[in-house]
Amino acid sequence: MSIKEERRESIRKNYSEVAKKGSSGCGCSCSSSCCGPADLTELAMIIGYTEADLASMPDGANMGLGCGNPLAIAALKEGETVLDLGSGGGFDCFLARRKVGDTGHVIGVDMTPDMIKLARENAEKSEYENVEFRLGEIEHLPVADNSVDVIISNCVINLSLDKAQVFSDAFRVLKLGGRLSISDVVATAELPDQLREDLEMLSGCVAGAEYFENIRLMLENAGFENIKMSPKDNSRDIIKSWVPDRNIEDYVASFLIEAFKTSKEKETMKKLTIEWKHLDVEGETCDRCYDTGENLANEVKRMNRVLQPKGITVEFFETKLDEDNIPESNKMLFNGVSIENILDIEIFNNYCESCTSMLGKDIYCRAVRFEGNEYDDVPAKAIRQAAYTVLGIAEVKKTTKSSCCSGDSNCCC
Repeated sequence: MSIKEERRESIRKNYSEVAKKGSSGCGCSCSSSCCGPADLTELAMIIGYTEADLASMPDGANMGLGCGNPLAIAALKEGETVLDLGSGGGFDCFLARRKVGDTGHVIGVDMTPDMIKLARENAEKSEYENVEFRLGEIEHLPVADNSVDVIISNCVINLSLDKAQVFSDAFRVLKLGGRLSISDVVATAELPDQLREDLEMLSGCVAGAEYFENIRLMLENAGFENIKMSPKDNSRDIIKSWVPDRNIEDYVASFLIEAFKTSKEKETMKKLTIEWKHLDVEGETCDRCYDTGENLANEVKRMNRVLQPKGITVEFFETKLDEDNIPESNKMLFNGVSIENILDIEIFNNYCESCTSMLGKDIYCRAVRFEGNEYDDVPAKAIRQAAYTVLGIAEVKKTTKSSCCSGDSNCCC
């Protein structure tokens, strides 16, 4: 496992434990060795929430996490679509839902399955039908292009190991005129190596903090304009409460950050993003899903060889699902649109021996009928046709097997 993956797994494990315990009580989830127990209501009010915000909140939603209140600068309006990066137990999502009302839509994205499970339980208790939680990484959001009015986030982007990619993907999903309203920890001075390499301080929203001027540059490079960055008035008190007696407040601060998407993407190349969702059980993938993923990865390589000289690039990423999301397994999205909504493909539930073996119980998951035939995986031809359809370019020409494939059933023709 690479150092990057080790760090990501450390963060995931830490926040999984927070979700299971139901609260942190330590600001941005520093370990118990760094800070002691705290009253969660008091902690929320210190970082900027009000008694009205905390009223009627589902049990377990306020987990003592965060470094500010992004909704204080978001100016949410009724009917807007809001995306929360690193949604945790759903606290900010539920607050946003109060603002956007029944006609709005709130999406929370979190990379920790236990957090997603907790947030969904909280949403069900509150009977919110227009709040949903999706498992995914904030660097590769499981959200369609140009579909969100406002992005909020509370002390999560500092945890990312690729912040530039976070802002780039945030720009992608925002509508023209959309805005970014976040609270996060940024560096105001160079962090000592001992501090930056401390995994506890990484999960505690300190070691991963980027210098604030670098954050501004990343936002500009992503395409954002009208960028505003300012420290909270009580930033030093907030940071000091997390890690007393280590003078961390001399190196990092809690900032409120705003930015706007006022122009279209600055990319010179047209881009297609393909997301593949599949069940992952302790690093194992269902055999049928594996075949689909292999077809997809190979076909993306083929398409890029053909399309990149024409100014088009195809990006591919995986979203690993837990056991609670089996109906979504083996799902393929092209710029956020599922393949069955692009091609004449029928999706049905089918008994899966591989998933049944992995989980020790009967599992029925997504299977595909394509052009009258049943497949256990999504064939390469379907992948290419869906991609070309979304891109709006020439349809895939059918050729005979003998001309290019030599009988290979997985050929792209």
